[in-house]
Amino acid sequence: MTDFNIDQYEITVTVDDSSSAKDEDEGTIKPKLYPDLKKLNKTTEDNDKTTDCTIVLKPSPTPTQENTETPENPPEKAPENANFREWLLDNLSYHRNYNPAKIALIEEISEVRCVTYEELVDGSKRTANYMSHHGVKNGDRILMCMENTVEYVLYQLGGFLLGAIPVLINPSHIASEKLSDIGCTTAIVDFEHYGHMLRISQSTLQSIERVFVLAEDIAAISLARHVWVIDAFGFLGFPPNYVCDQFIEESNDSVAFIIPGSLENDQYISHSQESGFHLCHDYFEQLFGMLKKTEQLGSKNHLITDGLHCHDALSYLYTILTKGESCILAESTMDVWRASLLDRIAGIIEQYKVTLLFSNSQLLKCFIKYEVHKIYNLSSLEIVANHGAVVSVATAKKVKKILDVTLIQAYSAAEFGVASFGDFDETLDKQLVNCGHSIDDVKIKVIAHMETDKEMAKGKWGQVILSGRQLLKEYIGNKELNTSRKFGKSWFKTGDYGMIDENDRVHIEGAISDLITAQNKLVSSEMMESIICEHKMVHDVVVMQNDQHVWCGVLLKNENETPSGETLEKLLKSKKVK
Repeated sequence: MTDFNIDQYEITVTVDDSSSAKDEDEGTIKPKLYPDLKKLNKTTEDNDKTTDCTIVLKPSPTPTQENTETPENPPEKAPENANFREWLLDNLSYHRNYNPAKIALIEEISEVRCVTYEELVDGSKRTANYMSHHGVKNGDRILMCMENTVEYVLYQLGGFLLGAIPVLINPSHIASEKLSDIGCTTAIVDFEHYGHMLRISQSTLQSIERVFVLAEDIAAISLARHVWVIDAFGFLGFPPNYVCDQFIEESNDSVAFIIPGSLENDQYISHSQESGFHLCHDYFEQLFGMLKKTEQLGSKNHLITDGLHCHDALSYLYTILTKGESCILAESTMDVWRASLLDRIAGIIEQYKVTLLFSNSQLLKCFIKYEVHKIYNLSSLEIVANHGAVVSVATAKKVKKILDVTLIQAYSAAEFGVASFGDFDETLDKQLVNCGHSIDDVKIKVIAHMETDKEMAKGKWGQVILSGRQLLKEYIGNKELNTSRKFGKSWFKTGDYGMIDENDRVHIEGAISDLITAQNKLVSSEMMESIICEHKMVHDVVVMQNDQHVWCGVLLKNENETPSGETLEKLLKSKKVK
């Protein structure tokens, strides 16, 4: 008997859903969707044909066989009539109809998974149908707590289709008893956080009625008596077609999504359809415009390493998808000092030729420390955007030198997204990189005290307030914060310490509550670290305040040469830090 050799055969995979789609459709509760989403139902109607499963990384230059209409430009919502939900779903509809085989998501967590725009849109419609079948409806708040996965994106989009409101929770907060109940009737979690969700749904978040859990083996999980437990992968068995049978009116002031703020202050930050649009659109439209125009639209790959509950990662994801480009989802972690994490990020940049990287000051220091540019080819990088604490000029110079990129410093927060940004110019700053100019509609002022709206003179430091169309709608269920953070009719107290120079560039040292007080002078730890690192004997330093004392941990260039305390104090005084 001869051995069987599978290599001698050519295998073609086909999908025929002519009978299954019809059977699954019977008895399914149709979700109540908006009639303006009829474009999302524009799919292949001929169920008798089979479709070859193909995946391409470049957009097709011609219309698909199923859709022979001449494609127009992707829809773009006018800023004066901005609506986040319509902007997102209309653009996804365009890419689904005219370029269905283009890769939308690449999950680089364990095994690599690729999802096309056809699969993304159809999958989001399946999740909407599935959630509606289990009682989720327009206006419901859906608490979501997951690590970065394709299903996380599908359930978010499914929620938008239904007119529900995703409430995104930081996974590191889910074990805390400090999460307040804001009326979420549904929770969607992965297996890792399922146990915590069951516990807090019984003790703290008692409004939760049903929990969708993403578990590979649903039989292995423990069940609860106080909530319905539903297999979140069940959406795969639901059809991606809808009948819109009810019109639900929606205003631009209605809530689009809710994202986490500080757990200590019990913050749930809600954005309206209007502010949500500008949060995603205004900054990223300018940032994407800075990328080189050497490739055709939709051909760039983008990398997300932060959790999708973060406002900047979420905004980045939605912008990528509306532009029809490819997004690589990597695992998120708070341990940025892990060499293995840096290897992971650098390897993905090399493999997919990523052009834009969002980072923070700690990660940038790791790029310098471990010299990953000598191991991996990072030449595809054009822009590195820092959205965290302001990076020092010394670090910025090294990053520009080793990576040869444009380094962007942005001033942002979950309440207002990116308010200002600028590219690093070493001739303009001495210690910390400035945050550039305010964007579009955003207005930024620096005042001396919160009791007065008197603006500080140019070059003077004070407390930062701002206003603009991307400002949050409100803190959910927290009247104290809504009152204390409001300033006048339209200004928002950021709680940050900053300055506007003579060229209208914004400089931020950090949150006032985090600043170090030295001789009645406020200064950030980043500023002190930047100054001390100028000493010829110092390689790196960490500064913190303990009660009334300032502590410095110094890493020396040579262990046999130690700077004296008097020398460091003299250096700080020379920079007007006493």
